[in-house]
Amino acid sequence: MHRRYTSILFDLDGTLVDTAPGITSCIAYTLETLGWPQESPEQLLLHCGPPLYTGFTDISGMPADTAQRAVAVYRERYVATGISRSQVFPGIQDLLETLHRRGHPLAVATSKSEDTAVQMLTHFGIASLFTTITGADPASGRSAKADVVRTACERLARSGADVTAPLLIGDRIFDVDGGRQAGVDVLGVRWGYAPDDEELSGAIQILDTPEDVAAFLE
Repeated sequence: MHRRYTSILFDLDGTLVDTAPGITSCIAYTLETLGWPQESPEQLLLHCGPPLYTGFTDISGMPADTAQRAVAVYRERYVATGISRSQVFPGIQDLLETLHRRGHPLAVATSKSEDTAVQMLTHFGIASLFTTITGADPASGRSAKADVVRTACERLARSGADVTAPLLIGDRIFDVDGGRQAGVDVLGVRWGYAPDDEELSGAIQILDTPEDVAAFLE
């Protein structure tokens, strides 16, 4: 029997929304704009999950100053074209509505910029189901996943939600590591971008579908 969780946090890319087409096309555009070597489709997909800056330094091999420029180019392009190339995963809206109806406080904790996350979830008509949508905020220095998760929990607490036993749901190692660093259990899901279950080995459990998540939290 798993513990009863009091608040539910969701990653965005690869968990709520299939953002891969928008992310990979905008990464490719950024590489071309900066005159940086193009990457294979497999390499481009690796950018789905980590913070942008980390992706440009660790995956693309950019030095710090180039990576900072790349983040700016990418974000401008993504707002213009990336959202329209994304779609909510099948079953996610039903899952969110079910959890909301059961009274679970819901939050988003994403490495995507907060403004973009709000814009995207509003576009898809699901933003109102969340008590808070928390993302990266370069102005405040909030970019690490653990910091995003902590901030989301703080905002939930300020809203009156019980955060004594929060759960983060995500699809990549960045979610598992960030959640654990923030002291939050992580539930892994297989419909996102993790290449295999080994990447999610630190999760309390790994589930196949949104319907499985609803049953797990019942």
